[in-house]
Amino acid sequence: MNVTTMQPENNIQTAVNIGLNLRKVIADHSQGLMTHREYQILEFIVGEHLAQRQMVMEQGMSLRHLGSRYTLHKAIKRLISQGFVTIQQSPDSRLRPLVPTQQTLQLFANISDRIRCLVNNSVAETSVS
Repeated sequence: MNVTTMQPENNIQTAVNIGLNLRKVIADHSQGLMTHREYQILEFIVGEHLAQRQMVMEQGMSLRHLGSRYTLHKAIKRLISQGFVTIQQSPDSRLRPLVPTQQTLQLFANISDRIRCLVNNSVAETSVS
């Protein structure tokens, strides 16, 4: 059964369950230290990494919808200190590529697994009803 054919109430409950579970996975993986802003920055870094585009510190600090340059710089530094991002060596010191660590890739793999499980369970419950 397709998720789109489920009842609206089930879709809403699935969305709520996914949101709660995502926050739990992120909190567990970061020992509760990662803020929502840091997670959004991390999503952007991983997206650029998966698209095989180099992301430098300056780009991270230009995500103005997430805060001021100072706030973004501080958040990126926290991601680095928590082991979610590294700064890759570069011949040009002005270009400091931000790279997700294996810990980050594992976090997103865990999130993917959790979403898949929740959606599959929701579909199974709907088809039994």
